[in-house]
Order: sequence, then structure tokens, then C-alpha cells
Amino acid sequence: MRKLTSHKRTKQAGILMLALWMSACGAQGTLPSDTIEETADVSGAAAVTQTPEDPAPETASGEHHLLYAPGFGNQIYVVDDNGKQLAQYDLQQIEDTLTQQGYNGQDMWLRTADVDQLYFTEYKWNGSNGKYTLYAVQPDPWKVQAIWASSDDWSLDTIDLYQDQVCIRGSIHNTDYSSVSDRETVLRIQPNADNTSVSYVPEKDDLADFWQAAAGYRLIAKSALYNTASDYGYTRVLDQYGFVLASTDSADKRFVRIAADGTISSLPKFYTEGDNDPSVYGYDDRYILYGVFDGEAMRYHFSCLEIASGRIEQIADDDSDLSFLDYQDGVAYFSDDVTEEYGLTRQDVYEYNCAEQTLRKLYAAQSIPGAGDLVAGTSGFRIIHGKLYALTLEGDTEEWVVRDPAAANTYTHTGFALNTINTFHYGQVQYTSDTELCPFCQTPLEKNYNEYFVLDARYSAYADQINAALRDGLDASDTAEETYDAPEYTDEYCEDHLAYPTQWCETVDNYIGDVKIFSDQYLIIDRNGYWYGGGVHGYPLRDQIVFDLTTGERKTFKDFYTGSEEDFKALVAQKTREDYESYPPTDYTPYFAGSAEDVYNDAYEHVNLENTSVEFVEDGVLIVYPPYDMGPYASGYIQILISYQDVFGRDKL
Repeated sequence: MRKLTSHKRTKQAGILMLALWMSACGAQGTLPSDTIEETADVSGAAAVTQTPEDPAPETASGEHHLLYAPGFGNQIYVVDDNGKQLAQYDLQQIEDTLTQQGYNGQDMWLRTADVDQLYFTEYKWNGSNGKYTLYAVQPDPWKVQAIWASSDDWSLDTIDLYQDQVCIRGSIHNTDYSSVSDRETVLRIQPNADNTSVSYVPEKDDLADFWQAAAGYRLIAKSALYNTASDYGYTRVLDQYGFVLASTDSADKRFVRIAADGTISSLPKFYTEGDNDPSVYGYDDRYILYGVFDGEAMRYHFSCLEIASGRIEQIADDDSDLSFLDYQDGVAYFSDDVTEEYGLTRQDVYEYNCAEQTLRKLYAAQSIPGAGDLVAGTSGFRIIHGKLYALTLEGDTEEWVVRDPAAANTYTHTGFALNTINTFHYGQVQYTSDTELCPFCQTPLEKNYNEYFVLDARYSAYADQINAALRDGLDASDTAEETYDAPEYTDEYCEDHLAYPTQWCETVDNYIGDVKIFSDQYLIIDRNGYWYGGGVHGYPLRDQIVFDLTTGERKTFKDFYTGSEEDFKALVAQKTREDYESYPPTDYTPYFAGSAEDVYNDAYEHVNLENTSVEFVEDGVLIVYPPYDMGPYASGYIQILISYQDVFGRDKL
């Protein structure tokens, strides 16, 4: 099996116990101390979780809201203002059903959902342009309706469900995009006589004066930039705020308010620095939250404009490095990266109240080794009716939790689970982190982060033996001391170190991707990672480790395979050729070779029992070709699935 690139050195190890993801937090020097308020002293303490004391109301309250975090499972929840669940959907099941019904489920993009309908868009390219189709999908009873189709000159932005209306927001452009005009189509949702389905009836556009006034401006309808769950249509914004914010595209960027009757109201010129234009992150009828990018420091500086008075308040000083999370009703939320160890992410979450002009720290968010991209406390962050929703890890399950900003160092379980992480069912994950600095200019020259799995003793009498092997290294190349002399450092390169710190820093990151047990006997650990040593891009890392739980021994593919090398080469080459032939002749293939015969020959020459990367999965083995082996870097890993029956003559490992 293919090995991950081994670490050159590991000087200092750190261990993160998964039960404690919230740690001590203090005011950061980069934020103005005169506007920071601490909500609690949680030095060294884990987050205190609490469950609701009162049951949720029996009837839905207020609007419907979507809780969905792409990349963190397929579960979609629709809730009311109080966080009561109104509907739950499994996106993967719906996509699979769409495919079975003759739709291209993989190319349909979920836009939003309600208590009984989900809305997907599909984009089809015709060679010179493309068209969008909007589908309403009703799971129970199953029904799919194509409710709207765009013209060739449409670009679709968002779908907003508002007061029994589907608001389709986008823009119309000419061929070379030199002219772009914002537009919105509105469909009224009307129940049919059978009370089991609905129809979508186009609403009459009575905003002629608004659209005429908006010509020449770019409209801004988002209540919170980058948060699709809060992405509003113009219909909602006009109804709730009385105007839509708009800007010119000229060098001297100006912002105005455009009312439904076409009235245009000027706004003060936003703070700008150099040639950087302000970007609006959120607004309502009282405040406009915006950021100005500092190209030298490579960060945004955020400010709040009070519309009535024209007063502008900068939210933090120029040394701060805040990242926007969400905005609602004059209150904005940010995260500040306070990571201390390479490979981990720690963020302090802040609330800024535009009316009070105060910035206060609420709680700390933390990544969890073995949990992938999850940062417990900021992943999926959004506001619903004044409450803060984000993801965390409870045991082996990713779930939504909710916080009251007034006591944000505690959270309440919602019971809305997203995804089970097998790794934490079978044990826990620990890590090592190491950073080596230039002794003269202190520029990081090498960073290593390595996760390793710790098996729970209940799964094997040899757990200690297995864990020692995982912790200390799996072969000589992982544990051996360096045999070459380390270069002597001089200060002649410090000028380059400081000018190009990323290019000079070699990084190696190894992560635990998944842990499984097959046939109640074999522990399967999937690892992935990334190496970077300068240049345009690095190189992905990937391998699989197998242990026999009944003996504590590490196993490789050769321990299971009883055929000859020739049989193996021929089988893999044939299956690789079949994969190549599965691509339509006119489609792109991930291979270098241009014919089935060439693919077969390349695979036959490349494959052998010693070095070929083989991974065990539920229904067979994966032959894994890394980038550049059989295809270009852009192809990524090429995977060939071969059934256990074809490889071993049996149905399972």
C-alpha cells in the first residue's frame, strides 16, 4: 500500500481530548479594549451544555428557516422562529430518487426548502450559453414539477421563499456581459383542489417604477453576504425595509436606496482606503454593515453606517483580523482566528451591536482532530430569530446546537443530527504539531501536523499494541531518525523568507479520514493529507492502514491475495480499461492515454503487488492511482473498484 510522506521530525506533541473543545479565552490585543465586553470567565473550562427546560410550542411560530450545512452530512432541517422542527429531509435520498425518476440528480443544486417542498435548479449548457430550470420536489407523495425556466440571457442568484411566494432573483445580460440588469420573477404558491399538491402562478410585476430607477445600478438584496440561508430576494427586502440598497459600478463607487415607487435616496460616501471599494455584508432599514479590504495586510476592516444620522463607526482597529459570520437586525457576528498550534483552528466569536457600538467576545470555537473541516462553534453559523446556530460534535455525531447571545458560553442541544463520524465510535484521535522557525528572522520554514487514531480497548485485546504502532510509526521510514545532516542556517535567505514566507515553508498535513471494522476482525483506518513545498500547488496524500483485531498485527493487501503477480496485473489493467471505456467518446476522461489499449498497457506496466495503492471498502477493493500516475494532476485520484469476488473469490474481506 502507498505510504504517506513521513515526517522529518516531531519535536513537540499535543493531545486534544474530544470531550473538551472549548478552552480558555481572553481579550485579544488586536481588538480595541474600550469596546470589548466579556460575557463570562471560562478559563480552562469546557462549554456547559444545557437542554431546554420548557418544551417547544406545538404550533409553528413565525417564518420557516433552513438548517443545512453543505459538506457536513445530507440532513436538512426546516424549523420555525423558535427552532421547532417542521420538516427533515435526506438530501442524498432525494437526489437518488430524482436520478431513478430520470432526472440528473447529481447536477441539480438544492436552493431552499419548505415544510413540504424542496427547490432545485439545473443548468444546461448549449455550447454558447445556458438555461436554468427550477424544480419543485414534493417528497410525500412524490412529485416533481418544472416550475420555471430561464432564457439564455439569465444568470440566477438565489431562490427566496417569502409569504407563499417563490422569488427568483438574478440578472439579465447581453452576450459579452457588458450590460447587466438585475431582475426578479415571482411565483405565487397556490394549493390545488386535491389538497395534495400546489401550482405556481406567475405574479404580475407591479414594480415598473422600481426597475426603471434601478437601471444603471447593481442591486444588493442580501441580508448577509455569503450566507445562502439568509440570501433574500428583492420582494422581501422592499417589504421589510422599504428600499433596496444599490451601488454604481463606476470608479467613484456610490450607494443609494431605491424604494418601490422608484424614489432614489442618497447615502453618505462609505469609508474607503486607497483604491479599495467597500463591500456590503448586511443591512436593514437602520444600518449598513460593510468592509474595506486592506491589500497590504490582506484583511477586511469592518464598519457600521447608521443610515439616519450618517454616523460611521469602525468595528475594530486596523490590526484586527475579523472574519464575517452573519448579520441580523443591527447585530453582526465575527470570528477572530487565535490559532496557536499548526493544524488546529481556534476562533473567538464576537458580537457587534450597531446601536450600542460595542464589540464583545462571546465564546471560543475549536476544530477537533478527526472531525475534518468541522470547527465546533462556527461551522454552519447562522442567526434564527436572534439565536445563534452552529455545528458541534457530540460523541460521534455532528449536530446543530443553539446559543442565546446573552449567555453564549453555554449552548442547548437541538437534537438535529447531521452525520455520524465512525472514527469516534471506535475510539478517539490525538495529534502532533510541530513548527520549525528560521533562527534569524523567525519565519516558519517547516510545519507538520499529524493525526493518529487511538482504538478503544473494548474492540480488541491487542488495543495497546495497535495504538503503540499507530502512535510511534508504522514502519521504519516513519520512526527512523534523519540520516542526513541538517543544513546550517545562515541569514542570507532571510530577505526571501520574509518576502515569500509561504513559498519557503514546507508543510505536511496528515488527517484521519474514516475508521471502520470489517467482518468483526479487521480495523480499517483511512488517512488523507497534503504536502506543500513551494510552487503553484502541493501534492495530496492518501493511504489506508489495516490491523487484525484478533492478533494485533498490521496487514497489507498481500496478506489477503493468493493469486500471482501476473493475475493481479492483468485483472487491474482490464478493470482500468473498462473504467476508461465507461466515458462517452466525446467526454473528457481523467487519463493520459487516448485509447483503451493504451490505458490497459499503462496500467499493466504500472501495477504490482508491492507498490500499488489498494484500499478495502464495503463491496470490494479500490485501486487508487495518485495524480500523475495515470492522469494529470487535475484528475486527482483515479479510483477503480474491483469486487471481492473478482479479487479473492469471496463476497467479503
